[in-house]
Amino acid sequence: MSSRFFAKTYESFLEKVAIGVIGVNKAIEELKVQGHIPLPIEKGTTSFKIWTSLKTKRFRVPDILCLNCGRRFEVRSKTKPEISMSHSTADTDRAWDYGLKDEDYVVFVTCQKFGPEPINWMATEPIQFVSVADMRSAWASGQAFLTASKGREEAFEKRIIWPTKFANKNGKVVDIDQNSIEFLIGNNKRKVSLFTKRRSESGETLIRLKPLINQNEEFIRNQAIASVVNVAKLVPCDKNVNVNFYIDLLSSSSRVDRFVAAKALRHFNSPLAIEALKKKILDVNEEKFSPLRSCS
Repeated sequence: MSSRFFAKTYESFLEKVAIGVIGVNKAIEELKVQGHIPLPIEKGTTSFKIWTSLKTKRFRVPDILCLNCGRRFEVRSKTKPEISMSHSTADTDRAWDYGLKDEDYVVFVTCQKFGPEPINWMATEPIQFVSVADMRSAWASGQAFLTASKGREEAFEKRIIWPTKFANKNGKVVDIDQNSIEFLIGNNKRKVSLFTKRRSESGETLIRLKPLINQNEEFIRNQAIASVVNVAKLVPCDKNVNVNFYIDLLSSSSRVDRFVAAKALRHFNSPLAIEALKKKILDVNEEKFSPLRSCS
């Protein structure tokens, strides 16, 4: 594979693949518990296979679709708790929210190393959800900021960070006011104050973090306790879509919508679904996606 497109070391690449897979599988497990029917959208997101025909980063496709409610879930696995997304200012197909709708969610999973091998990572609690609508609103109003380029290893993409404070230990809230949150933390019940106002990276914008916890509420390590966006542990499944929803989506002008619809319709034992897929396959104007080959 050309070094122009792929500059990570093999160990670094395997580690990133492992963290991503662990995060997606943990998100799927959590969504099932919450009543969703999660479907992985793109090949390879739930296994350690590496697809040899994938030479460059393609347009974004959400990681998971719930067949019941139609919501899409983009999973972000992190080695430290952070609400951030990779973003390209030069390629719209690599924008952080490409292919996502306001009602969709980004799932943030923090992973912890437990051994010396690149794949020795495990997902930790809590699994946290942020709505795309909230993230877009905060970004548009200047409450999130763009970092410098990641560099050649990450195809020169940047990151958008939504300022958020996470607990570094278990604790309990004792007081909340307009400017701060006071809580007891750790086994020694040390009192700590968290100020909920800060300046943006440029210093031009005052950012106010919204408390995400209530008076006397207990919290756990890595839980978001204040942020510019709402952070939830639960996303109820509305169970309000059927085969006709995905048949209609197959005619969308968005190629991500069509891709998602085709994946979903395979899971409906319906003559209508089969007919719609056959029609799309025979459409000479439709963009075709070649199957990827896995490494042996």
